[in-house]
Amino acid sequence: MMTLEGRRTFASRSSARRNTSCSALGHRVYQVVRLGMCIVVIAFFATIRPFALVRVMGESMAPTLRDGDWLVIKLHALPRRTSFPCCVFRKAARLQRRDIVFIRLTGADREPILKRIIGLPGDTVELQDRQLVVNGHRVAEPYARWAAPEPEPGGRSVEWQYGYLMSNKSKRGYSPSSWTLGPIVVPPRRLFVLGDNRDSSRDSRTLGFIAIDEVAGTMTDWPARSGNRLQ
Repeated sequence: MMTLEGRRTFASRSSARRNTSCSALGHRVYQVVRLGMCIVVIAFFATIRPFALVRVMGESMAPTLRDGDWLVIKLHALPRRTSFPCCVFRKAARLQRRDIVFIRLTGADREPILKRIIGLPGDTVELQDRQLVVNGHRVAEPYARWAAPEPEPGGRSVEWQYGYLMSNKSKRGYSPSSWTLGPIVVPPRRLFVLGDNRDSSRDSRTLGFIAIDEVAGTMTDWPARSGNRLQ
């Protein structure tokens, strides 16, 4: 028969084994929970996009945006100089006509600009005495402002358009201006953009098409002023 002291020793060993088993189970549960939390955090950062506060400089987007306005821009990718792993944020942006976009033009001497998307890749864009025509359809533009008494002649700054004219449009006699151009076809991975203040905007009419990779972000609807809402 087991003595009293033997029973105590047996009970002590059994208790130690149970404690060890519970400790190992708790450690495994902790590892599983920690792994799950890591997956949730990674998934969260993989789906969000960073935002930036941008101040409007100039009147090229008036009356929609005024000089000195502050905008919240949803970035399509973090700036290259940041130390944050940008690959998490690199997602294909769904750009649409009428979106107001923040553009970082290539070249050290070029400042970022805010413009409105008019033409997407494959679109045919035309201006007929200030009337916008996209893919053969007249487009109403309640946001656009034309204030000059007469158009500005195109000159050499619009010669780039010759290479993108529709095949049925003759280059002979083609004389584009700030009020009249095209029809031109937007090439792949490019955008045609204009400022809302058409007579005081440096945009695709003279700059040419904008590469999609140069679009750093899209204006959000916040702060929601009536003039800033995308239509």
